[in-house]
Amino acid sequence: MISPRVLERRESGKNPSDSVTEQSDDSSVTQDDPFDARFFRCIPPPSFGGGRKKGVEHVMRDVEGGWLLRYMHANGARYVPPWGQMSFWGATVITSLASAIPVVGDTIVTWLWGGFSVDNATLNRFFSLHHLLPFILVGASLLHLAALHQYGSNNPLGVHSEMDHISFYPYFYVKDLVGWVAFAIFFSIWIFYAPNVLGHPDNYIPANPMPTPPHIVPEWYFLPIHAILRSIPDKSGGVAAIAPVFICLLALPFFKSMYVRSSSFRPIHQGIFWLLLADRLLLGWIGCQPVEAPFVTIGQIPPFVFFLFFAITPIPGRVGRGIPNSYTDETDQ
Repeated sequence: MISPRVLERRESGKNPSDSVTEQSDDSSVTQDDPFDARFFRCIPPPSFGGGRKKGVEHVMRDVEGGWLLRYMHANGARYVPPWGQMSFWGATVITSLASAIPVVGDTIVTWLWGGFSVDNATLNRFFSLHHLLPFILVGASLLHLAALHQYGSNNPLGVHSEMDHISFYPYFYVKDLVGWVAFAIFFSIWIFYAPNVLGHPDNYIPANPMPTPPHIVPEWYFLPIHAILRSIPDKSGGVAAIAPVFICLLALPFFKSMYVRSSSFRPIHQGIFWLLLADRLLLGWIGCQPVEAPFVTIGQIPPFVFFLFFAITPIPGRVGRGIPNSYTDETDQ
């Protein structure tokens, strides 16, 4: 924890910018410690609400570079570890969805919570998931590279040829390098100038199981799923509607109705794609709105359009030419 001297200086209104280097030897955060030691020593022992929240704030404010580390590695699993008001109730709502599973639903919820309510055991589970996900993503990336090495990448024409190839260096190397530089610039602007633009102000309030926030919303990338969930008044029906979303997305690469894997020459398929994109944006907007009229009525239309897209996706592959005449004979062989 932070030494009493530093706390006194903060209470007296003095500048604490150099407090880390000037605190006494009994402090657990010293300038001579390596960064990882200072990082983990700032995390307090398990306690409900305030302790965990203060640990995150210690990392943000008292560890050199702690704010940068937190903002850089922020992802979906970090929604609960900050242990703010929105984190606590978001975890409560999301994990409670498992109770809609027949017979074993309540048992699964108890196992996820590690007890009979969201508490420190639940937080430790999310911390474990938070540290496990990067290794899972690395494994998925290796599988992607293996598949890319075996089958090759796609191209705008969607025509695969064994004779017409482009070498990785310098063409793809330079192209990927430009993409990485553009991403690094955008990522840096986001971290240094607008790190909380997609956050929720209630998450700066320590977790409190007594008052319920008037409007609980997930992270921005889960807003479309949240809109589909609440488009059905029944809890079990809403949970049942979420599962087909992931099933359809995972099954999309296996829709082999097109001889050419491209929409460059398929205007019908292009129109359907832009319709799906507009529908996803509308779902995201509905998901962050309060549950009241007219958002409840409007929110029941986009989920229908979303599932309709996957129902009619195989049809455009059989309609229209799809490729220029010069490629027709080669593709049909």
